[in-house]
Amino acid sequence: MREKTATKPVHPVTRVGRRSVVVGTLFILAALGAGLTSEAPMTGVPVAALLGVAGGLLVWHGSVLRAVGIANAILTESYALLTRGKLDDAERAHAALPASTARNRAIARALSVQRAQIALARGDSEAALRHANDALADRRVGLLTSDGEKVSITEALGLRAVARAALGEVDSVSSDVAEIEASRYARPAPLARARLAQAVVLARRGERPALAEHLAAHAGVILEHVMPRERSLVRALRALARSSGKSVYREAARPGPEATEASAVREWIARVAPDAAAFAPREVFVELDAAPAAVDPGALRDIAADRRVAAARVKERSPALVVGLWVVLVALFLAIWQFLTPAAPNVADGGRDDEPTVTEPRAVQSSGSTSALGTPFLAFAAGLVAAGAVIARGRRYNRAAIAAERALALGDDRTAERIFRAHTKARFALVKASAHLQLAALAVRRGSFGVAIDETDAGIAVIASNTTAKAMGTDAIAPGLIAERAFALAAVGRLAEAETELATMTAAYPSYFRGPRATFGVRLVSAIRRGDLREAARVARSRGSELPLDLRTDLLADVVLAATGEPTSTDERERIDAELRAMPDVATWIDAIAPDLTRRAVQQPAIRVDAPVGADTEEAEHALEQRARA
Repeated sequence: MREKTATKPVHPVTRVGRRSVVVGTLFILAALGAGLTSEAPMTGVPVAALLGVAGGLLVWHGSVLRAVGIANAILTESYALLTRGKLDDAERAHAALPASTARNRAIARALSVQRAQIALARGDSEAALRHANDALADRRVGLLTSDGEKVSITEALGLRAVARAALGEVDSVSSDVAEIEASRYARPAPLARARLAQAVVLARRGERPALAEHLAAHAGVILEHVMPRERSLVRALRALARSSGKSVYREAARPGPEATEASAVREWIARVAPDAAAFAPREVFVELDAAPAAVDPGALRDIAADRRVAAARVKERSPALVVGLWVVLVALFLAIWQFLTPAAPNVADGGRDDEPTVTEPRAVQSSGSTSALGTPFLAFAAGLVAAGAVIARGRRYNRAAIAAERALALGDDRTAERIFRAHTKARFALVKASAHLQLAALAVRRGSFGVAIDETDAGIAVIASNTTAKAMGTDAIAPGLIAERAFALAAVGRLAEAETELATMTAAYPSYFRGPRATFGVRLVSAIRRGDLREAARVARSRGSELPLDLRTDLLADVVLAATGEPTSTDERERIDAELRAMPDVATWIDAIAPDLTRRAVQQPAIRVDAPVGADTEEAEHALEQRARA
């Protein structure tokens, strides 16, 4: 018998697109019917044309959504693999993208950006530069995808700047940096990579005082918004800048089959900024088989009660728009019915209803028919105006959100909060839910975990009340709200609820690309809140070099390891202390979760595992790994 192969679930956006195509096709068929059956060509043809145009627009819109849904599913899966360090699998995932979909300019650009990310993670700067150039070759943007494509362009510029810096093309880096800084579509990641590329250029030129000054001004932004591998590069560059002027670089041994992740990261840094390789962190990560999140029945009841309370607070907006659309449709079809119905004799004027009726052409029957001809045109025009208004409003929201994210990256939290707070009153449910997610993330950054719980409750209620928002938010917004809520619950000590929310997120959104990050954060904070620092250290050691942790959680894991007597080099302990001093807001955040832990981390006696520069550190590194695995 032929074995059944598992099929991946259809992306919700793809389903919405398919429905739009079906409805559009029905409109086109109605147009053909109206054109063929109408007894009055002067009126039937225009009506058929209107139906045909409306159907064509719906088919086109549905085709775009269908392609976006297919691409989102594949690109999200690839990114999830990338963040787990499975670079070959991430690249192979692209093969599932249909050729017809990949030819779409917006999707092709996003695909090239992701390929550049994969190449850069491999340390293949030439391939990263080639893919980034592919994304930038055609700067034209689509009508519905213009904002997203302009964001992708800045992402490509950031990746290209780092690749060019790694290849020593220092003169061309400045043009990419200038374009990123000038673009209002530059989100935090390309802004951070622009600063990182400038740091690599300074390191390659040997300008250590300038490098130290640059990192003093921008290291916080870079550390907050780049991938973990790039974060290790920043820390190595900072150590390089603090060192003496004499080069301490020694050729890093190429990792063999048994190489640790730490040596692989060090070898990657050697390709990007050779002089910084000797200062690369010597962290050792241990793979941890995380147990599946468990559902606590009592916690599940508490969560359900919170959901009901939040849902009651969500005010349903007036259905005026829906009613208006129905009025337009009814008017349109009444007009069509009127045009396709033969004129009857007027008995009141002396005509006999049993006499044969001679139907005159509609064009000469009456001036009323001519005026009635405007009804479908007016309905169609009103529909176009309404659609245009919706698109324009959506773009305004999107551009404001990008501006808010940019403000966050530049340290202007007030502007970002003001924009997101205004978006919680938006007309679109997806915009409202996204704003609540951003406000929840901002509250978590500030250590206001109770506020974060309230924001996620509001966002989840908005998503649950709107089918379209639920479909469009399935990749990031809906699971992101649950993930933020789980972290905030763990931070305030509601551990059973936090674990149950993890289970909810995993069951409802198994392909969520930040799922591993959410699980790591909740498990780490939960262990700390239970007072089980041994378990917290075990979780902290399970970080991979690609897990896209935010800076606060990443540094919290470092502090846990340093405070619990785990093998930590003198240099690493000094690095942790320096970062806590340089970022007091992060230190305060860690103290809010684990009081007194930062002091213990700094005062804990260091385990000397760092060998003199220029010596072979393989033996010392092996000792560190054995201690970590014990």
